[in-house]
Amino acid sequence: MLDNEGNLTGFGRDIAEAVIGAGGGTLEHIHSAIWVEVLDFLASGRADFIHGTGFTEERTAFLEYSEPILSMDERRFVAAGRNDIGGFGDLKGRTVACVRQHMTHIYLQCFPEINCMVVERPADGLLAVMRDDADAFIYPKEIAMFLSDQLKVREHIRIVGEPLRTLNWHMTAKKGNTEMIALLN
Repeated sequence: MLDNEGNLTGFGRDIAEAVIGAGGGTLEHIHSAIWVEVLDFLASGRADFIHGTGFTEERTAFLEYSEPILSMDERRFVAAGRNDIGGFGDLKGRTVACVRQHMTHIYLQCFPEINCMVVERPADGLLAVMRDDADAFIYPKEIAMFLSDQLKVREHIRIVGEPLRTLNWHMTAKKGNTEMIALLN
């Protein structure tokens, strides 16, 4: 997230600074709220590593992963007044907002009976649910709840059902950069 002055803030920034500082290095932060742009930073060499990336088997083709740094439950969010969605099975034939190339987007592609409405930012997913453009939004609980507080929309959404999965986050580097992963670990 960015603070009011446009500086990157949060757990990922803090852990990246601690790790690089412990190794005697310095850090320059670059940021985009759009996940595919962050991946482009790494692929183009503009960034040496990403401070927080969810693990998917598909991403091992182009990313090296550090040891896990964080785990979060992936949850379903619906408009506060909705009572027709509870479990994962209730999403069949429904429209579910998911962030482009986020691990939820990749996962939902395995379920052709779910219509995945691709959004660029997690906040867009929450807003799509509130506007009834999407029946549900699936995302890591803590991040979505933080965003709902920032957007002042928490009373307009609710979590339904049990966690879909528990997701693990890692620091990542471009495939083949095992030296950076050794440093991050």
